[in-house]
Amino acid sequence: MKIPKRLPQDLKSLVELEDAFGRLTLLAAVMRRRKGAAYIELTYVDKDDLFGDKLVTLDSTIHYNKYERRIVEDASSHRRSFNVFRKAVLAS
Repeated sequence: MKIPKRLPQDLKSLVELEDAFGRLTLLAAVMRRRKGAAYIELTYVDKDDLFGDKLVTLDSTIHYNKYERRIVEDASSHRRSFNVFRKAVLAS
């Protein structure tokens, strides 16, 4: 997997941690900006043979805190099973 260039530090460390296992395939990348803040979302497919395919989402928010005069970054990741989406489609 190729790691995108110029990612925020916290998000970059999460991507490198997930990339260490070498099973991820980039599915979608979204970036939104609004009034001094940026939101980045990377969605990957994890090809795990043991538990089935999983959807991995890495989120990052960067904004400038004008009162403390510093840049604040928050990053998180979460995994979902594809079975949840398959059941939702079959139920509809």
